[in-house]
Amino acid sequence: MTLGQMKALVSQRLNEAGTPTFYPADEIARALNESQRLWCLLTLCLEKTATWNTAPTWTHLLPLIPDYLAPLRLTTQTGMKVRPARISELFALDSQWPASVGPTYRYVALGADLVGIYPTWPQPLQLQYAGSPAALVADADTPQIPAEFHEQLVKFGCYRLRMVEGGAEFAKVLPLLDEFLSVADEYAKYVRARNIGAGYDSLPFELSSFDRSLLVGKAKGRK
Repeated sequence: MTLGQMKALVSQRLNEAGTPTFYPADEIARALNESQRLWCLLTLCLEKTATWNTAPTWTHLLPLIPDYLAPLRLTTQTGMKVRPARISELFALDSQWPASVGPTYRYVALGADLVGIYPTWPQPLQLQYAGSPAALVADADTPQIPAEFHEQLVKFGCYRLRMVEGGAEFAKVLPLLDEFLSVADEYAKYVRARNIGAGYDSLPFELSSFDRSLLVGKAKGRK
């Protein structure tokens, strides 16, 4: 589906006949863009590649790669894989590792975008990463996730817009959030298996281990 088609579906399901009034078209578009970003974050389904010219030991990647979410594989120019590690492992290898100089063969990823390399060496590295999608702006724009999941973006969009109303109207759309998360969980399982098979360094969050009963209004007997 295109952005224009999804906006029309959201407007229709929110009981707005004809031109959107209570929910302007640009607000619907923002909700759909948020939906697609969340889908890509939960599933890590969007693979991208960038060249990263390393120099310092520590680098924040978001200023260099604005759509970066998580590292999948880091390789040198010769194709050698730079293996992921924990900080404790790097200190076990070399107590002075932040100051070590030489061809890079280990890296550590922390937080949202902080990456450290060991040893430090000014060189271009090839980074395969899970990325966030390009913004849907024009009505002809198409989401970057598989077409069979475009319907889930519409459902989350309806949920996101009803949040401002609260009360009974908001409660009505909680099942849409539950379905969105359930389908995202199933797709994330596929991506997880694919990433393990490809030897990638990051896997999607395990939604099935997350108790979302309070989030979707299914909790009973709780105060």
